[in-house]
Amino acid sequence: MEEYGGWYFDLARLHDGTFLHQGPPAAKSDRFNKWDTTGANLLAYAMPLKKLRITGKGKQVVSHLNTAQAKSVVQDGRGWNNLDRNSYYDSLTTEQLLERLGSWSPVVRDRAVMALGRSKAEVQASLVKLLQSKNRYAQYGACRAFKYVKGDHSAALSVLFSLLSSEDLNLRILAAEAMAGIGEKARPAIPAMLKRLANPNTKNDPRRMEQRYLTFALFNKRGGLIGQSLEGVDRALLLDAVCAGLTNEDGRARGSLASVYDKLTLEEIRPFLPAIRDAVAESAPSGIMFASGIRNEGLRLLAKHNVEEGIQVGIDYLTETWPDWGAARRNEQILKHLKSYGVHAKRIVPQLEKIAEEMASGQKARQPDRDKSEIIRKAIKEIQASTHNPKLIRIGS
Repeated sequence: MEEYGGWYFDLARLHDGTFLHQGPPAAKSDRFNKWDTTGANLLAYAMPLKKLRITGKGKQVVSHLNTAQAKSVVQDGRGWNNLDRNSYYDSLTTEQLLERLGSWSPVVRDRAVMALGRSKAEVQASLVKLLQSKNRYAQYGACRAFKYVKGDHSAALSVLFSLLSSEDLNLRILAAEAMAGIGEKARPAIPAMLKRLANPNTKNDPRRMEQRYLTFALFNKRGGLIGQSLEGVDRALLLDAVCAGLTNEDGRARGSLASVYDKLTLEEIRPFLPAIRDAVAESAPSGIMFASGIRNEGLRLLAKHNVEEGIQVGIDYLTETWPDWGAARRNEQILKHLKSYGVHAKRIVPQLEKIAEEMASGQKARQPDRDKSEIIRKAIKEIQASTHNPKLIRIGS
């Protein structure tokens, strides 16, 4: 730090103590220009101090590999390169691939299940045996196989259903993914999966990772058990699950739940409206790359049904996020939904004018953006000229 880091970090630090990404020593900035890298820089500062476990404090908790283990790890990585990903595993026998399903390495297991899928071998009976084995890695591998191996997996359904309540968190997640991989024949498991999603074990799973993966297995438009159809799904169970899932910390998990929004009538969607509004108002704290998806969809739904609360959460959403990375398209979507309220949107014109001024002057942003400001001003004119007067409904009414 004294030889290199000190002077560099001093020069890189801004007047407020934060750090921006410096980029390569080139004439033009890279694509990450001015990204906030304060956290990474502070960790670099902390490394020589060794006061944090992440920077070296405390005893080694993971034992070093011995020679035999190291050779085994290297061997597990063989048979793959970016120019030839499949031929080695495709040359293995079905028995060898099934054996690799019990590997400690999830990479080895996944390469084996993909090769089994390509081989079109009849392995359903073998997969059921692996699901019932005492080797947890073999159980993991067998669960993963149902995503790639096609065929009649009816014999595995009862075993997979029992694994949904396993004490092993990872096994429960993989069993749910297996159900989604099997598809239509696994629909009888939907009620149990909805109940687990709605009632996460926050003591043993504080980040609600099982809930996260259950939303994917159930609600993903591609591959989710109810992502395309809610036919036969108990509405009370669905309500509890969606409202719980919309509070998950992960933005991508919340986004999966949008598949429900347009599959319900207004009367069916009314009980969901408070949770939908809250999911627009409060961004997911994790998975922020995907966090705007459910917020956009929620605002769209509120506007579609002329829900009055959508006006305020919409302008709050715009106020909060307009300076953020990738905001241009999101701003246009928000404005589109706000304009659909017609004359009722006139109440937020002062707030829109303030945002337009902040954009034009560069407040809250690294530099002025007059193009975005003009988009806001155009929306203001459209709202002020609008005579559209839809009848609004309120949440809870």
